[in-house]
Amino acid sequence: MKKLSGFKIVFSDSVPARMMDAFLDNWGLDLTKTDIAEIAGVSRDSVYRILPIWEKLGIVKETRKIGATTLYTLNKDNEAVKALKTFDWKLTEYIIDKEIELEEPSKLIKIAIEAA
Repeated sequence: MKKLSGFKIVFSDSVPARMMDAFLDNWGLDLTKTDIAEIAGVSRDSVYRILPIWEKLGIVKETRKIGATTLYTLNKDNEAVKALKTFDWKLTEYIIDKEIELEEPSKLIKIAIEAA
């Protein structure tokens, strides 16, 4: 079963949200483009289209190469990445707290679980 993600709930399971969720869930790990596609459940074409944009913005960075394969990770020094990490944590806490208050899954949670 896939992990319930605040990013996916709030950002409607979009390709960039899935990719960001994959990086956040694997904080500090080096990922290949294939890893990113598989973890995020998106096409490699999507990763090849979006990753260069994130590189230019400094959101992700190349960490090393193994043969012809390049590995990437979130740029922990980037202020936007730090804010995203904090936002992801706070969002998850908020959703969990609200679900406990409501004592039943919300419509958004049900949608996210069905999509998983």
